[in-house]
Amino acid sequence: LVQQLQDQGWLSWYSQPGRGKRARLHCLKTPDELRAQLLQQLLQQGNHQGALEMAQLDPQHLQDLLSPHLGGQWQAGSPTLRIPYYRTLEALDPLTLTGRAEQHLVSTL
Repeated sequence: LVQQLQDQGWLSWYSQPGRGKRARLHCLKTPDELRAQLLQQLLQQGNHQGALEMAQLDPQHLQDLLSPHLGGQWQAGSPTLRIPYYRTLEALDPLTLTGRAEQHLVSTL
C-alpha cells in the first residue's frame, strides 16, 4: 500500500534495512488536496452523488468545485449556459425541424 501511495505521488517513504533503524515517511499532499482531487475525479466520471457524499467542505469551497459541472458559467463578463449534448444537432431552421430537442431549443430562443 505504501508503495502504491508513493507511486501516485502522495507520499515519500525511505526505509533502512536492519533492526532498530528508523524509516522516514513524508506526506507530499495535504488531506484537502487529496479530497479535492478525488472530488474532481468523481465529478468528471459523472458521479455527482458520490462527490456530494464525500464532500465535507464549507459551502463556498463546494460551490467552487461544482460550478464548472452545473452548466452556469461566466465567460467574457456575461453569463453563459452550457448544456451537454451528446449528438450532433440538426440545423436550427424552424420550418424543417424534426428533432424534439431542436424544436424545444428554437421555441425557447
